[in-house]
Amino acid sequence: MKKRLLVLDCSFQGLSLMVGERSSDGQRCHWIYHQHLPDRRGSAEDFNALWQLACAQIPGLSVQDLDGVAVGKGPGSFTGVRIVLSWAAGFALGMGHERWLGFNTLELGAQGFARQQSRPMGVLFMSTRDFGFLSLAQPDGTACTLPLKCSGKGEQLAQFALDRACQHGYALETDALLHLSASHTATDFGMPRVNSQQLWQAVTPCLAEQVTVSAYWADQLPEANYMRQSTAEERLQQSSQSS
Repeated sequence: MKKRLLVLDCSFQGLSLMVGERSSDGQRCHWIYHQHLPDRRGSAEDFNALWQLACAQIPGLSVQDLDGVAVGKGPGSFTGVRIVLSWAAGFALGMGHERWLGFNTLELGAQGFARQQSRPMGVLFMSTRDFGFLSLAQPDGTACTLPLKCSGKGEQLAQFALDRACQHGYALETDALLHLSASHTATDFGMPRVNSQQLWQAVTPCLAEQVTVSAYWADQLPEANYMRQSTAEERLQQSSQSS
């Protein structure tokens, strides 16, 4: 029986659904299906439609055919992470068993870029005007993700992110700090830009390796890694502090 796994992510712009097949010894994985919708924010209906499309294109694919589910647990979009985890939890009920892997999409992307360019790389995603996440990686796979609060723009924001990277032992060249942004965003962030599709091209080979390591899998749904409060919670906290 083929060991197939489902991958779901909605932590940044757009949503992704992938299906992978692992070798009989579990040591290798290759992706047999990938659908990425960069202009959708994600909903249960979107994931239902993507799953039905995957079933129509992959012979024999069904819920019972899956050996596990890997989900993007954040950080990233607060709403997107919550949506994908909720949908995955309901979907897994049909599997008859639960086998989960939670991954950090931004960090895997940084690892992929570092591997491609053989030097330390960073990927910055600003989820709000003054708050974001910075993932850093070395070519050997060492990586970390930091919350980043900065009200600066352009070169000021880039320099702030480079300084934070240096503080954590990642000496980045200026062009090694990439900004993750929507393809339609015209803002000049003072650093090279990548869109969510380019990020996923860097993510997939790293994720293919991660899913073959049994230590990453668990029998419980991964907890969300928001690295911040929701906007509503922040406003409520600010209101209580000012009163």
